[in-house]
Amino acid sequence: MCEQRDCKGLYKLARAGKIKGFTGVDDPYEAPEQPEIVLEARAADGSYNSPEDMAARIMDYLEVPPASLCLTPAWLPLGPRSGRLPVPCGAPGSA
Repeated sequence: MCEQRDCKGLYKLARAGKIKGFTGVDDPYEAPEQPEIVLEARAADGSYNSPEDMAARIMDYLEVPPASLCLTPAWLPLGPRSGRLPVPCGAPGSA
């Protein structure tokens, strides 16, 4: 997926040998042994967690109060289930 969305051409340079140690090309991805937080795309009941729910989980983990957040415009592409992602009020793109 990352290579398909490579707008800077970094994967192309890595595959051409111009960038060494590039994760996913000549350097393997190493998953963390004990990640600080894990977001599951599917809930226990089999339904999908919304982008807003997953963002709220991250904010809870970071202890960011919900009142300090705004929503980005709906056009911000976040994947196949595009939604709106919380960002600090007053930040570029906040509503």
